[in-house]
Amino acid sequence: MKDWRDQLKVIKDELAPRNATSNDGVPRPPAAGSQRSRQGTPQQVSRGPRSASSTTSQPIVSKHHGGRPTVHPRQPAPKDKPPQTRHHSKSQSAGQSEPLARRSTPPKNAAAKVPTAEPTVPVSFRSIKPKALTRQGLYVEAPDWVNTGKHLTVGDAHSEQHATDVFIGIDFGTSYTKAAVGLMDAIFPVRWDGVHSAEDALTLPTEYSVVDASRAVLGQHPSATRETVLVNLKHPFLMPAVSRPSICEAAVFLALVLRYVRAWTYKEHGDLLRHRQINWMVNLGTPSNGLEDEQLKSAYLRLVNLAWQLSLQDHVPGCLDSDNPQVLSWMANQPESLVDEPGLIPEFLAQVAGYVQSSQRADGLHCLVDVGGGSLDVVTFSVIQRDGEDRFAIWAPDVKPLGVHMLLQNRLVSANGRAIEQVDPIACALDESAFAQETGMSSESVQARDRLLEQEVEKVVRGVVAKTKSTRYRLSLSWTNGLRVFMSGGGGALNQYRRPVDRGVGKVAQRVNMLDIPRHNKVAEHLFSAGSYHRISVACGLAQDPFNFGTLTAAKDIEDDTALGSVYVRPRLDRDELYAK
Repeated sequence: MKDWRDQLKVIKDELAPRNATSNDGVPRPPAAGSQRSRQGTPQQVSRGPRSASSTTSQPIVSKHHGGRPTVHPRQPAPKDKPPQTRHHSKSQSAGQSEPLARRSTPPKNAAAKVPTAEPTVPVSFRSIKPKALTRQGLYVEAPDWVNTGKHLTVGDAHSEQHATDVFIGIDFGTSYTKAAVGLMDAIFPVRWDGVHSAEDALTLPTEYSVVDASRAVLGQHPSATRETVLVNLKHPFLMPAVSRPSICEAAVFLALVLRYVRAWTYKEHGDLLRHRQINWMVNLGTPSNGLEDEQLKSAYLRLVNLAWQLSLQDHVPGCLDSDNPQVLSWMANQPESLVDEPGLIPEFLAQVAGYVQSSQRADGLHCLVDVGGGSLDVVTFSVIQRDGEDRFAIWAPDVKPLGVHMLLQNRLVSANGRAIEQVDPIACALDESAFAQETGMSSESVQARDRLLEQEVEKVVRGVVAKTKSTRYRLSLSWTNGLRVFMSGGGGALNQYRRPVDRGVGKVAQRVNMLDIPRHNKVAEHLFSAGSYHRISVACGLAQDPFNFGTLTAAKDIEDDTALGSVYVRPRLDRDELYAK
């Protein structure tokens, strides 16, 4: 036993000087062929920022006062002194001057290369603002009739006996906002050509320009800069906790929208409304899970309350103090000039308002996928009719930030700064080839990034449908006869969404029945172009009395549909128990 202990001591004595620091503070290099690790334990590694002139990030060990050595990144040679070249013998060169990475031999079972993380889709929004404003040429100086929107009536109302109900439906979108007006048992989509000269007059970019602190205008004003044009107004509302400043910024835009909608109504239907008392009511679309969270409902309600009050001022201010007592009061209280509290209605309910009144209607389970600018809204719901009333039930809603903005942001992960500055999230090409040509990216790179997004979309859709089948509505005939699926929104026609939706639903239901959203029977067909109704379906569905929707039961108010467990069978009593003495 003494022999091997002596040999071990000799080995330790030989290794100890190589792992220590010499008296002059210069670390001694390990012996040639040494397998000692270069990095140490995780607690010892401390990696600083890499220098631009550094060619290696391998750490070296330096003296640490009073204990464990600290590992630092290797510092580059000073620029004022060229690195010294030392000549060594062949044996010295092998032991000292050769880089450690070449000398170290990893174990046979160790990976030769550290695997890189798989590419993924971004999990949160990043603001995409082009280097130059692209819609200043579409700005239209508001004509005089737009200013009439600050009033509540056309002329003086003579008597409340001639009151008319007018419903304003607003689809507040990330990229575009749409609106419609319901009056006299008809629904009219609002045209925005009074303030915007785009080819599609039924959609308005969700942005506004701050002319000065006391005045804001819709669109990109000719004198505006990137800093004075406010965009991404809907993004904060994708999460329940919406800050007051975010509500204020969105309220300025919505106030300009409400003001214009009233003015447009006077211009188009002034003869019907002149000298009449108008009972104004506002319905705002919310995500399918908007009824599930009281905090989010409160944020939307405060938004509409504040926007309505701002729309009645002489000028809609460009900047609001979110701590101002007047602003806080307007947020918290229903405006007196509104007949009823603003309606917060799930957008999917407004979208299928025309379907439930059409010959295509079928009672039972459905799925709707709304691909908006910011969000992917997936919901399963059922509709039945009882006692002449439609009854809706939400089974499984899910909203994820996987809309068209995320499609673009995901593509730009591997793009250079020049490509990012050229992309306008509201008006850029969405086709793969056109996008690649516009940004200078390769088509292969765009397609690879799109495949990642499709995987995430499929995962969300499959999750909603699978949850509905397993725990929410197990016995629906739609699982075997075919699940009816609607796709809507600005991105609903893109293959990057249609493909994963079809796959996601098809992996759960035996058949997938894709349906187009039919036009509401109160909307005249000549008021919109063919194939574009799905973009205004939410606004048109909202422009009616909420009573017409029937009843809606939120998912939180429906218990899970679980299979019955094993039935308890009481054990049979024996003869002595039955006939006790």
